[in-house]
Amino acid sequence: MADIPRAVLSEHIQDCLKGRRLISAVFLTFQFDPGFFEQEVLPVLLDVSVSHAAAIRLVQLEDALRLLAGHIAVYFDANGIVTSDSGSAKLDIRRIAVRHRTGIFHPKNIFLLVEQQEPDEEGRRARTLVVVTMSANLTRAGWWENLEVCHVEQVPNGGKTRLRNDLLAFLMDLRRRSTSETEHLALRDIIDVVRRTEPRALRSADDRLHTHFYGGREAVPEFLDRVAGPSLRGTYLEVLSPYFDDATSSRPLTELMDHFEPKETRVFLPRSADGAALCREELYESVRATPSISWGRLPQDLLRLGRNDDAGRRLMHAKVYRFFTQYPKREILFVGSANLTSAAHQTGGNVESGFLVEIDPLRKPEFWLSTDERKPKDFQVRTENEAVAASGGTPLTLRYSWDIQIAEAFWDAAGVSPTLQLAAQGILLGYVGPFAPRVWVRLSSDFAARLADTLATTSLVEVISDGEPALLLVQEDGMSHKPSLLMHLSAADILSYWSLLTPEQRTAFLESRAPELALLGEGAHLLTRIRRTLD
Repeated sequence: MADIPRAVLSEHIQDCLKGRRLISAVFLTFQFDPGFFEQEVLPVLLDVSVSHAAAIRLVQLEDALRLLAGHIAVYFDANGIVTSDSGSAKLDIRRIAVRHRTGIFHPKNIFLLVEQQEPDEEGRRARTLVVVTMSANLTRAGWWENLEVCHVEQVPNGGKTRLRNDLLAFLMDLRRRSTSETEHLALRDIIDVVRRTEPRALRSADDRLHTHFYGGREAVPEFLDRVAGPSLRGTYLEVLSPYFDDATSSRPLTELMDHFEPKETRVFLPRSADGAALCREELYESVRATPSISWGRLPQDLLRLGRNDDAGRRLMHAKVYRFFTQYPKREILFVGSANLTSAAHQTGGNVESGFLVEIDPLRKPEFWLSTDERKPKDFQVRTENEAVAASGGTPLTLRYSWDIQIAEAFWDAAGVSPTLQLAAQGILLGYVGPFAPRVWVRLSSDFAARLADTLATTSLVEVISDGEPALLLVQEDGMSHKPSLLMHLSAADILSYWSLLTPEQRTAFLESRAPELALLGEGAHLLTRIRRTLD
């Protein structure tokens, strides 16, 4: 059995950032836990030591974001909001819901614009675009619990790359998918860097495939065939996917077989904790009866949550299509967000992304999967869009602008909306609508005031109409005008926060925060708010 490369996701990304500082970042995800993202993922990027106390940690991250030269944005499926004990979004992060009408918005990417911390001999700090494609959602399960896949490419500012044109098309399309009048400052920073690169004309060099980016403009088999067809035909193939179609056979698997005619194929069989196969029995039998294809399983130690035998199991959530030959040694992988489903593999289905990458095997490649000939006693159908059904979804976008203190609504559907009931943390915010389709509507000043008060504690709002309640994540603009999280700390937390600061940090804090703090005391009406920009 081959050695399977493994790493901790956050540590792997942190290693890619060593010696460099973040300028701007764009995240793409299907499921989005905003509280977990802010408290656990952001510290990985900002390289700051944070307190174990959540309230203090958020204030520390708020301070770090004030010093960021660029911007951070998260694009997520509007129906993919996940809640946890981490709470809701509170920091100056652009949160942009995407509604994809023919499927789900399913890519998992990170785009990081970074620069060297130390200048070169000419005083310049080299900038690099770090592009991450993976299978992990921005959730606790995706970053801490599941078995996922990730590949990182680094593109020097102004350098040559085969990724340029496909990345640019994908990012421009992302901007068009968002609600009108949405700011895309972080995305603009990333697009500008991609535009400054030069495209490589050749698909390979010295018999080695350049890494290619897949952005969904063609079906997955057609992309693989166009880019590397001759190198993929007649190889060994194994497929890792947690989801299949709810069908009697796997059309995506059949199309891969027809395109590439592999010598032998193994497909990971996802099982529940009690051993049930997570697919239809007819599909299982169809794959099992196909010559040269067998079901497979991963080593048990890879799926355990801990070292002990009685530790819980990880969900195998990676999406890997691994083509390899033994003579000569060659290994080409397609990794990213695409499950072995029709919606993921065909055009007009989901929005997906991935990398086709060739790696240098240290030894003769072997299958990662061992054959799984034990027939399941039970079958349970599980589909990739279950999260949509679980979290609901709404065509409503709600936006609050802190700089001008107004609230607006946008109904992203063909017809007029019904009257909508909005609530947060069990408290009624009010009734809004009906709304005409796809135009921004300014809401009453009373509602705006109630929403501003609510946003001090949560940005998650329940939208209730004829059906079940749906979750909405409020967009917040002009966040530099939002009252600091520091104002909501207890006296004990403030003292704890102050004790963590160095003398230099305390001085900077007083210079930047004193005017804001003064506005909250007696005589505040006599003061004028002052914004200072520190060098």
